[in-house]
Amino acid sequence: MMNLLTQNRNFRLLFSARLITNIGDSVYFIAAMWLVYQLSGSSFFSGLAGF
Repeated sequence: MMNLLTQNRNFRLLFSARLITNIGDSVYFIAAMWLVYQLSGSSFFSGLAGF
């Protein structure tokens, strides 16, 4: 079954696009918390932004 999925071009495109999207979302999440910390200087507000 897994072999059939890896041979399907559409599945590979979808999987790789989701992987790239998840990496981008993770970088954005970290950058947003970092920005809040830089602007406020408070780890509490940084954690609140992450929550």
